[in-house]
Amino acid sequence: ISPSTYTIYHTKPKESWTLISYKFYAKIDLWWIIAAYNKIDDTFTPIQPGTTLMVPTPQMIRTIIDDVKRNL
Repeated sequence: ISPSTYTIYHTKPKESWTLISYKFYAKIDLWWIIAAYNKIDDTFTPIQPGTTLMVPTPQMIRTIIDDVKRNL
């Protein structure tokens, strides 16, 4: 994965997937892309503070969603 396609983010205490999604995209419903991009499949367990995530750039989000649609 090219570093130009994501931003490194360190999680803070009590952050949820939806909050992180909102911080980066102003939408709460793209959290699953962040989790998938980081190969995290247990999204029911709260994220540990200090977890390092690669958050896809907004431009990458469109590419990822287009790829998902093509593979349906």
